[in-house]
Formats: sequence, C-alpha cells, structure tokens
Amino acid sequence: MEGCIDANNLLSAKHLIAGLRWLDAMAAEDKWDLSHTEKLTLLGNISDFEFNSMQELDKTCELTKLAESVLERLVILIGIERNLNALVSSEHSYKAFKHKNSNSIFNGQSLKDFLLNGESVDSYYVVLRYLENAMY
Repeated sequence: MEGCIDANNLLSAKHLIAGLRWLDAMAAEDKWDLSHTEKLTLLGNISDFEFNSMQELDKTCELTKLAESVLERLVILIGIERNLNALVSSEHSYKAFKHKNSNSIFNGQSLKDFLLNGESVDSYYVVLRYLENAMY
C-alpha cells in the first residue's frame, strides 16, 4: 500500500482487508460455520472474482462502491458478533448465531439464516438493533 496517496482510501482499504480476514476466521466450523458461498452471500452476493479483487486492494488501493458496500456489511457483522459476545459470552455466541431465534422478527430462523436470506443490508441493521435492544 506504499503507493497509495489518499489517506482515507488507504485506511478504508486496510479496514476492508482486516474485515475479510476476520470473516475468514469467523467462518470456521466451530464458530459461525460458513461455507465459501455463504461468506460471499453475507458480503452482498458478490462473485469469487469480486471477492478475490478485494483481497488485492493492498496492491491497488482502489476502494470501489462495491468494496464500500462490503465494508459496511463487515462493520455491522463485527458489531453483531460483539453484541452477541456481550449478551451470552463468546463461548455461547457462536451457538446463538446459528440456532433458531424465537423472536417473531426472524420467522423462526437463526440470525445466520436471517442474514443469508436477507434481500439487502437492511437485515443486518435489523439484527444489530435487535441485539442492541436486548442489551438495554
């Protein structure tokens, strides 16, 4: 990233790359148990090509509109994970993410399935608000 001039873009590119690495770690079977396809879905139904291009941002430093959308989703997903950890501890948060939720908002789906089946980023905000409200 040494050739990047725009400090804001550089910071965002670094955040995006860190977020993608975080999602890779969270995708593990003993955590959120996400397939590669499910990761792409959570990132906004992006293609493998788009996913691979974003992982190369440290070379290009070009943050596209798509990358900004992915970064927004990653930030919300990190917030979801942190709120789950605060509510039920990290030991149980992975189960809480994957098991069916009885709240009517989710129609009997788990948080994971609700996010995977969501039509837009709005579903991410629904989950985040639900968890924030549960804490207060």
